[in-house]
Amino acid sequence: MGVLTTIYSVPVPLMKKIKADHDNLGFLFGVEESGGDAWKCETFECDKGFEERIGILGENGYPKTKEALDLESADEEDPSYDGYDVRVVSPATVKKIAKEIASATAAELTKKGLANGTTDYYGKPIPAEAYAYYVGDIEEMKAFFAKAAAAGNWLVIGAA
Repeated sequence: MGVLTTIYSVPVPLMKKIKADHDNLGFLFGVEESGGDAWKCETFECDKGFEERIGILGENGYPKTKEALDLESADEEDPSYDGYDVRVVSPATVKKIAKEIASATAAELTKKGLANGTTDYYGKPIPAEAYAYYVGDIEEMKAFFAKAAAAGNWLVIGAA
């Protein structure tokens, strides 16, 4: 896709503010500065390979994770913000994702992905050497989701 994607772990009080006024996403995304530290959240940066990352997960044993995170199938109730693709994930779904991906490893995803012929956003097979870029940080991703789940946080995915 060529966009930068960030996943934000959003506590319930901040999510209530976002639901009340979608323009508050500007504070979360750092576009608006007057929100200050009140809008600082834990984040997981996915760089430009977000769609490939969730595609690898979805096609190789973790379909619920792909379904929940896929920006291409965002829910009608997801908030919108100018210039961003936005997806919101409920605390209950965050817990399901954390549980589903808890056993995932980069080696397993690479092996299965190559065997299954997993493709990139453009439909081309992902080469072996690219898996390190897409899922090499799976341990950090798992830790991020586990921490968000334990805190009962929402996730907001913003791609710009």
